[in-house]
Amino acid sequence: MEQCEDIRHQRGMKELYQHRKETIERLFGTAKEYHNLRYTREKGKSKMEDKIGLTLACLNLKKLVKRMARRPFYFVQMGWFQH
Repeated sequence: MEQCEDIRHQRGMKELYQHRKETIERLFGTAKEYHNLRYTREKGKSKMEDKIGLTLACLNLKKLVKRMARRPFYFVQMGWFQH
């Protein structure tokens, strides 16, 4: 924990930590509010790791789709589909 505090107070890290609430905290807030991570029905560490892993993977895919939607999409025709 002390090592984290040391990193946080290094030069340039203050700006990075200010953006944390826009990225990381929002992700966990969304997971808790809309994906049933506020309370758990599973018992056991491995079951919870599976649930959280899948939930965060889905949220990362959602974030990726949103980023890709901002870029133009170019269809590339593959040669092995042609007859």
